[in-house]
Amino acid sequence: MTQPGWYPDPTGQGEGSRYWDGNQWTDQVLGAQSTPTPQPPRTPAPSEAHIPASASIQMVTPAPGLPLQKKKSPRGFIIGIIAGVVVLALVGYLVWSLVLSSPTPEPEPTTSPTAASPSPSPTASTAADFCPQQGFDKARKSHPNDDRVYGGQLSYPRASAPWTQENPAEGSSLPFGRDVGDQYAEVHTFTDGEGNLTSWGASMFVGELVTDDEMTLQEADAMVRGCIIAAFYDAHVTDFEVVSPEPWNVDGYDAWYSEMVVAIDYPGLPTTTDFVVVVIVDTGGSSYSFFTADQPADAPGLQGGIDEALQGLRVEPV
Repeated sequence: MTQPGWYPDPTGQGEGSRYWDGNQWTDQVLGAQSTPTPQPPRTPAPSEAHIPASASIQMVTPAPGLPLQKKKSPRGFIIGIIAGVVVLALVGYLVWSLVLSSPTPEPEPTTSPTAASPSPSPTASTAADFCPQQGFDKARKSHPNDDRVYGGQLSYPRASAPWTQENPAEGSSLPFGRDVGDQYAEVHTFTDGEGNLTSWGASMFVGELVTDDEMTLQEADAMVRGCIIAAFYDAHVTDFEVVSPEPWNVDGYDAWYSEMVVAIDYPGLPTTTDFVVVVIVDTGGSSYSFFTADQPADAPGLQGGIDEALQGLRVEPV
């Protein structure tokens, strides 16, 4: 609200001033050379004293016969800006349409070598890239003869039938482990593509992990998974997916747990999918210990033995 005072006469007649009392123009006028008579400041009415200016908008009505003074509305200015933006957007759209409609030049042929796309799964030809170098001592160490399976610094509760007793020959074939204990449960016998009668089933292994270099738990887990696929499934792998990789704990020791779903295609084999579990444990020595298990998807009854082994996994003293 405009403060009371002398302002240029809004009637436009002459060069005089007219007094604004805060609500309306008064009849008090002064000539151009006159000196305005000071007016006492207006005291707001009690009803106005505590009402914030933003609480309401008061319409001021001029004195009769005087033209209403109006401020220029910003609406026209805003409309102008909007119109300008619309025009610029339209021009930009037309330019972009022309660019899109222009033919895209074909890339020039290049003689530079192009990196090959990574293979979806390792094959026999890449097994050496995943498994550690061979030639290390795989002999079994001395372990207690009881109801547990031992290997490295780990052990798990021995699974009952149809799981077999340990097979030292089977454990020694593991390319990433030594001092390996194992169990096996047969699911299928089939004749492979070369006419050989072959057994297919579920396995559990526990032992000391062999690596070529120092690795983190996660890196060791990736090495073991790659070696399993390359060495055991070979070119019969059609696809695989790693699921549930996460930090784990065995007997208070740091570990890493992961699972794989492996799609396979063996001529004559009814199984088309295997489930694989890998556990790498930092047992506090100079090397890690591991537990692995694999189970055909069409033999769900064997899952219980693997679950019990995982739940009963423990670290053994050196």
